[in-house]
Amino acid sequence: MQASAEVRNSALLLVGIATMGLSIKGIAAKLAYETGINADYLLLVRFAAAVPLFWLGARWLHGSWGHLTQRQWLHCTGAGLLYFIAAFTDFHALLYLDAGLSRLILFTYPVFVLLLQSSMQKRLPGSRELLAFAIIFAGLLVAIPIAEAQENLALGGLFALAAALSYGAYLMYSQVLLQEIESGHFSTATSTITLILFAALVLSSDADPALNINLAGTLWSLFIAVFCTAIPFFLLYEGIKRCGAATASLITLAGPAITLVLAWWWLDEPLGWRQWLGLAILMAGLGLIDKKLSVLHVLRKFQRQTQV
Repeated sequence: MQASAEVRNSALLLVGIATMGLSIKGIAAKLAYETGINADYLLLVRFAAAVPLFWLGARWLHGSWGHLTQRQWLHCTGAGLLYFIAAFTDFHALLYLDAGLSRLILFTYPVFVLLLQSSMQKRLPGSRELLAFAIIFAGLLVAIPIAEAQENLALGGLFALAAALSYGAYLMYSQVLLQEIESGHFSTATSTITLILFAALVLSSDADPALNINLAGTLWSLFIAVFCTAIPFFLLYEGIKRCGAATASLITLAGPAITLVLAWWWLDEPLGWRQWLGLAILMAGLGLIDKKLSVLHVLRKFQRQTQV
């Protein structure tokens, strides 16, 4: 009993640290942009530093580098392309939106997962799902600062919605692939493909990359690679393995709230009743889409597990 409690507590700590790392990614990106660094160069450095860590992590977790078949590499290439689009649009959204608002919009990805599933099944969303969509996007409208520049809001919102869509598609694709590929090998392969795509993007750019390189921005990019990408992934994976996805989701659901608070603290972004109300409305809508995303459902699961 005591050993089980210790494992569970260590798992919650691991997931909590991972969630914190993922939550400050947008804030670190905003601080990097203040140095004048180019978004594409930031992403290139991020994946160039993270990919070797993923390879080492796969070796540590699975005891081998992994031997994927040609078909598996082809599928991982498709997943890597989706992740490339998600990362590109997410970090470009941060050029125009507050970190907190960008995180809230990205957190709507379950909406797009449901829409993609409906499209694949050739059916229309039900009335409950349509109601959930309306509630979620009403929450986003409530959370938008009144003083937000409309020009930046439109462009940044499009990037953020594209990030949510591509991330949702990536998750759907990865769930299928993870049934036959170890998670460490899958993440290593897809991240490698993503790195190659960002390298091709930067090399094919008409702008001189040297004009966008600076030490402070590069250091922030390395920080994002290590503390907001590689380490959170491995901690989250280990935490889920110890306590299960349902319990881990209790903490990961706190991600947007953590980002809102830290963005207010570090970046002086607005944090008032509109942002909290918008977050609450968004979470209520997500709970309608899938009860597993409901805070009450996760709390009940967590309570049952802690009583074991």
